[in-house]
Amino acid sequence: MVEKKFLCVCAGGTVRSGALAWSLRYNFSQKRVFQASHDKSPDEDLRVLADWADYIIVLEKQFAPKFEKWKDKIRVLDVGPDIWLNPLHKDLQKIVSEAAQKWSQKNWVF
Repeated sequence: MVEKKFLCVCAGGTVRSGALAWSLRYNFSQKRVFQASHDKSPDEDLRVLADWADYIIVLEKQFAPKFEKWKDKIRVLDVGPDIWLNPLHKDLQKIVSEAAQKWSQKNWVF
C-alpha cells in the first residue's frame, strides 16, 4: 500500500475537509491525514501542516492562494460551498470517495 500525507482544507475544517479525511482514512486506509480550517486555523499551524503534507487538497478553489508557497502540493477538489452540514452526508461522501478512488487507482499520483 502506498501511504501519503494529506492535508484537507475547507472553510471551517469540519464538513468538507472532514468528509475527505474520513474517506481517505476509512475507505482507502490512509493513516496520515489531517483536516484544517482555511478561515480559522492559525496561519502558523497551516504552514507546519503544509510543509509536512505530500498533498494539500482544498475543497474550494478560492482556498488555494493561501498555499501558494506549496503550489506543487496543491490539488483542488472544488465541491462548492458547504450545503451538507455533515461530513458523513451520503451525497458528499459519494463525491469525495469517487475522487479518492481515482487517485488511489493512480497509486496516489495526481
